[in-house]
Amino acid sequence: MNTYLGEIAALSTAVCWAITSTFFTIGGKHIGSVNVNRIRLIFAVVYLSLTHLVLKGEIIPLHIEGFRWFWSGLSGIIGLALGDSFLFQALVLVGAHISMLLMSLVPIISTLIAWFMLGENLSFIKIAAIFITIGGIVLVVLNKKELKTNSTKNKYLLGIFFGIGGALGQAIGLIAAKKGLVGNFSELSGTLIRVLVATFFLWLFTLIIGKAAPVLKAVKNKRAMSIVAAG
Repeated sequence: MNTYLGEIAALSTAVCWAITSTFFTIGGKHIGSVNVNRIRLIFAVVYLSLTHLVLKGEIIPLHIEGFRWFWSGLSGIIGLALGDSFLFQALVLVGAHISMLLMSLVPIISTLIAWFMLGENLSFIKIAAIFITIGGIVLVVLNKKELKTNSTKNKYLLGIFFGIGGALGQAIGLIAAKKGLVGNFSELSGTLIRVLVATFFLWLFTLIIGKAAPVLKAVKNKRAMSIVAAG
């Protein structure tokens, strides 16, 4: 059974992404994709902190090495604060179907980064799989016959841009997270650190640019809040 733990975890993650992407798409249409990302990170901090308290005996893993905070935090900023902001905008512009399809680029980008920067092996089978996957994505993305007006085409292309940006952010974030988890470090603790740092920097930026008021207004939308909380 242990042999397939990685595959089971990957499949479970894909299922969760499929479900949450639907919730976040609906939430984004109610209160905007940017507000969804800001609010859902707050929910994530609460959920993960409580889970960490129950399983690890402390709300936040404070007594850990500095390099873990650095890499996990960097992963959170790039993958969650930036990457997911792009992804949620793509969800609103082109929908969950195309957005999740573009997110299948994440393992490809991660593999290429690991090959180029970390010296990991890239076999012929992996190269073939990369070309096949990219080819399939391109075929689906270009097969949009209902794009008749320029405004519709521009919206679609912008959504594709945001989707690819989200995939790039997630891929870089995963590479950074991997460096923070070396030595059999707890995945739960690493994820909590990612979310904490991402939430801090995203909300700090929100306050600096004076965009906190729209978020507070969005919080009053009970239907949207229930959708985001569920996601």
